[in-house]
Amino acid sequence: MIVIHAVAAAAAILVGGVVLLRRKGSSSHRLLGRLYVACAAVMVWSSFAIYELRDGPSIFHAVSVLLTGVIAVGVVQPRWRRRTATRRYWHAVWMPTSLLMIVVTGVAQFFDRLPLSSDAANAV
Repeated sequence: MIVIHAVAAAAAILVGGVVLLRRKGSSSHRLLGRLYVACAAVMVWSSFAIYELRDGPSIFHAVSVLLTGVIAVGVVQPRWRRRTATRRYWHAVWMPTSLLMIVVTGVAQFFDRLPLSSDAANAV
């Protein structure tokens, strides 16, 4: 399950970065955006099956719940019946935020696995 989670996270980061660089509103932006959401969904849901690294849930599981909400809000914004500038703005805020959350959480997970001498540094 860890491999699926890691591959989905890497794919979400790569596809999400491409989405941010593409022209907004184009068909490729929408297609790649859907792929990003699919990769992020696989990453989030596979995270709930990973308990062997710790004895039970961790802060990373809480981040997965939060990330699900952030992506949901970002996806819903352009799908409302009336597309307004405010909804486009919130889509443009929440989707990059979700990508940033994935990157920061991945970096935190990497450093959390390092064998540091202080127990406080490994407490996350």
